[in-house]
Amino acid sequence: MGAGDMPLDAGFDPDERHDEAEWNDPHRILTESATLGEALRRAREHSARSIEDLSAATRVHIRYIRALEQGDFTALPSQVFALGYVRAYAAALGLDEQLAAERFKRESPHAPVGLQPPTGVDVTAPGAGRRA
Repeated sequence: MGAGDMPLDAGFDPDERHDEAEWNDPHRILTESATLGEALRRAREHSARSIEDLSAATRVHIRYIRALEQGDFTALPSQVFALGYVRAYAAALGLDEQLAAERFKRESPHAPVGLQPPTGVDVTAPGAGRRA
């Protein structure tokens, strides 16, 4: 290199420690991150994929992916759908989808709701399940 030449900056600092073990263990990122959203965001950034790419791959709307990464569970639809989104997003990132779903259930403010009979069905009468 001549006196006026500058080395190419590839964005890599050789003195910076990179813990690749974290990325080789799909459980570790989910268990060691402060929140599920942080784990999902970090995994996405590590994969170098955009939210738009992952939205197309998972068929989860961009606003829901952003809400998951930000921990804004109020912006998500019902918990049943949100769990499906968490599983799809985690799988697309190479994370353990069951572990991600369990973490979502713990962090989500929604109380589990039992199955309810359809509206307009009398479940106390003989032959329950027929239209009243």
